[in-house]
Amino acid sequence: MKYIITEQQYKNLIYNKKEKKISNMILEEIQQSKKNLNETTMLNNNIIDILKKYNKKGLLTKNVIKHLKENNISKEELEKAKVQVF
Repeated sequence: MKYIITEQQYKNLIYNKKEKKISNMILEEIQQSKKNLNETTMLNNNIIDILKKYNKKGLLTKNVIKHLKENNISKEELEKAKVQVF
């Protein structure tokens, strides 16, 4: 069965897939940090550094931030990383 979609629908699908991939990359990197670091302070600083890195690249869109929040990244961590929280 074939589906016919508009160009805008196609662009939205690609954009959403890209955002999901970015948020999964961030979450993977944070999970890796959690495995490697034991001290809470070091872990929190590392999470903030990871968020800052992606924020500098301009990859933390509204949907990416929403997905991160859904996966237990706190508003405080986002604010410490100077991410504009919506």
